[in-house]
Amino acid sequence: MPGLLGIFGVASRGMQVTTRAVQTSGHNIANADNPDFTRQRQILGNARPINEGGDYYGTGVEQLRIERVHDVLTEMQLLRQKGAFGSAEMQADALAQIEGVLNEVDGNGLSGSIDALYRAFSDLASATTPGASAERAALVGAAESLVSTLRGLDSQLRAQLRATNGAIAATLPQVNELSRGINELNQQIFAAESIAPANDLRDLRDAQLRELAGLVDISVLEQPNGQVLVSLS
Repeated sequence: MPGLLGIFGVASRGMQVTTRAVQTSGHNIANADNPDFTRQRQILGNARPINEGGDYYGTGVEQLRIERVHDVLTEMQLLRQKGAFGSAEMQADALAQIEGVLNEVDGNGLSGSIDALYRAFSDLASATTPGASAERAALVGAAESLVSTLRGLDSQLRAQLRATNGAIAATLPQVNELSRGINELNQQIFAAESIAPANDLRDLRDAQLRELAGLVDISVLEQPNGQVLVSLS
């Protein structure tokens, strides 16, 4: 309404909006070192005017919403790269263990045993002594050494396979726990956003989605109601 009371109303509304703006800024500053936090900003609009005496009078400013400064496409790309990185890291670790088993650095691994066998064959082929008993014995020893090396490698690689399978199985409880957490946050976001954007809950859900993507390859699809569908690729 025009007049003194109307002026006080506009000032009061402006102070309330400014207080919320300061609160939003303080929330951003407090979470400056939080890697899972997304900056928030206040969206303002004109308050509904009033009509009196055939004229419209402005009633100041109002807060429309608090929104996240967030790019959905960037987040989806981040999830894909997180999954790719997790997969590459696991493969690199497995290959490093295989490399250690094969022991090709100091020449005492599989290639060294094969080279020794070829040298024994070459020595036997070029032997000049009758019967070449020494060269034949060396060849048998090289062959037995290669067989022993292959058996040892087989045993170690099977042990590594069991360990890798065990490590994968050990992640299942964590995957299940994250899945339950994401589902609970889905429900909370759906309930909260009937009133206002659930920015902090969405941050928590995104953090859990990124953690899950680091464990297994996932696909994420956000629904119009704010919930996300997560499927294993």
